[in-house]
Amino acid sequence: MTSAALQTTLKPEVIALAASLKPQMKLEGDSITVPADLYATTLPEGIDLATVKRLHDHRNNFLAGAALAAGEVAIEAMKDDPNLKTVTTKIAGMGKDDATITTQRQHEHRASPTSSELVKAPGWTTVAYRANPGTGVKAVRDHLKGIAAGCFG
Repeated sequence: MTSAALQTTLKPEVIALAASLKPQMKLEGDSITVPADLYATTLPEGIDLATVKRLHDHRNNFLAGAALAAGEVAIEAMKDDPNLKTVTTKIAGMGKDDATITTQRQHEHRASPTSSELVKAPGWTTVAYRANPGTGVKAVRDHLKGIAAGCFG
């Protein structure tokens, strides 16, 4: 289903992975199920799941530690400057990925997903982690939109 024109924008590695993964995907109703070891079977030689887990654990601990440090710096700054409403920290140098940590003086949100009650939370801090260009995801999205346009009009 991959047209030659669209295929040229996809990385050859992505096309090869998709070709090996697709037969392992089983459609059940409106869900696709995959084998539990699907990701592990695609790891490059020399990289095992233990290494991946160590890297993921480090990334998660790093992001939590960076959020804690940035949040504390931001809150101290907000304490000293009542006009400071939001402080943003951008962290690059994570391979091709980056993170943005944002601390707001106050954030208003629903008390629960189904509640209409709004509550105010001081020192609201969020972490956005982004896989940067080069992952091939945008090319895949564009490719799938092209296929869907041909199928669905």
